[in-house]
Amino acid sequence: MNKKLYLTILLAVISSYICYNGVWPSDYESKTAAEKLSWMWEKIEADKNGAGLFTHVLARKDFLKKGKFYDMDLTYLKTNKSDQNPTKEKIRTQVGKVAKVQVVFTANEYTGLFQEQSIDGIMRASSQYKPTYEDSSPSLAIKLFRDKVQSANILAMFDSNGQINNVNFFANSLSTHISKIPEFAFGYDYIVTKLLHQKWESVTDWQNMVGTSDVAHYK
Repeated sequence: MNKKLYLTILLAVISSYICYNGVWPSDYESKTAAEKLSWMWEKIEADKNGAGLFTHVLARKDFLKKGKFYDMDLTYLKTNKSDQNPTKEKIRTQVGKVAKVQVVFTANEYTGLFQEQSIDGIMRASSQYKPTYEDSSPSLAIKLFRDKVQSANILAMFDSNGQINNVNFFANSLSTHISKIPEFAFGYDYIVTKLLHQKWESVTDWQNMVGTSDVAHYK
């Protein structure tokens, strides 16, 4: 039987999204969780760039051309144990909002951070594609900082096809496990999604799932 772990997220401060490609402290990983959170939030608040734009679905396929995302080596996703990753262009969730959050875990039998009553972190909320007055595709990423080791990260969304006739971000439960994309569908967006899943197949057999074992590995 599958077990579900529910957590409560308390939002504190909202800011614009930042992709930090600057210089990281050489001793970043050895810092405390509080020091890492403070340093990263300082970089977020210092960013004065605009919120950016969603790429139109007809232009999104350009990211899959030679020299773009489809040619990128993604094996680092399996081996990299760091908050720092290679710079890459976003194909989805290009626009989002960031907030300081406090995650409160319900009582559970798991280890690591799951045994903390609460923990502070940073959350980015976005949509897989540009929301309209009728449709949206909510997703979120939560970064939970830990002392002297890399952060724990939780990614969740509702469905790769979004939620039809609903723009309420929290209308549906967001999960680390979502349904698989259909074998066939019409539209450019489906073609791009299918190509993305084919790319993910180069590094995982579970393209529609994100594990949380690393959250339970360190405290």
